[in-house]
Amino acid sequence: MNGDGRVIRTLDPDERAAVVRVLSEAFADYPVMRFVLGGDPMEMPDGLAALVGFFTDVRYAMGWPVLGVEADGRLVAATLVNEPTDAPFLDRFQDGLARVRAALGEEAYARLEAFEHASEGNEPDGDYYFMGMLGVLPGYQRQGFGRMLLRHVEAMASDAGCGVALSTEDARNVPFYEDLGYRVIGQADIGELHTWGFYRPADAGGSSRSGAAPPSLSEPTPSEE
Repeated sequence: MNGDGRVIRTLDPDERAAVVRVLSEAFADYPVMRFVLGGDPMEMPDGLAALVGFFTDVRYAMGWPVLGVEADGRLVAATLVNEPTDAPFLDRFQDGLARVRAALGEEAYARLEAFEHASEGNEPDGDYYFMGMLGVLPGYQRQGFGRMLLRHVEAMASDAGCGVALSTEDARNVPFYEDLGYRVIGQADIGELHTWGFYRPADAGGSSRSGAAPPSLSEPTPSEE
């Protein structure tokens, strides 16, 4: 627990609904969701929930970290993390992908596949942790919750001798990540959507589970801070 009462903890599978709620609200106006769904995600809540729910279920099924921050007695931020793996894992989730396809429709599912394919080249070589989604409820953004989760995952990865990779499709996030020691290692365009891949090596320094940020160091991520 931080001095201000903020708590970072691992979220159990029986908290799935809260995780999906937080991430769905955080990503409701995010460029990837608009691109995949082909319009305003708020007008397509079933498709948005299907996507976020699938990404969440994959982490739980793999035994990977699903982390959150509590404040004011509620979950206000969450992140879905991939631990290092050499083996493809999505082939294990064909039933889940079929449900996503049915919820989205063929055109939206094709856009999702195009995005995933274009993003594959934006990740580093070797072992690394990947933050697939990092979201903060709109009313709690720009209060340091996203930074807390970033620093916590960086510390986890550093303990394992690994760096951290992530991506964004919002240009406003690029300087935020660069200031935290991440560097752009790849970019891609998918139609009108642009994606940046970032990596922060284990020896970048400054990681702390306290959420403190070093001075001037840089499944989709909204504006967390």
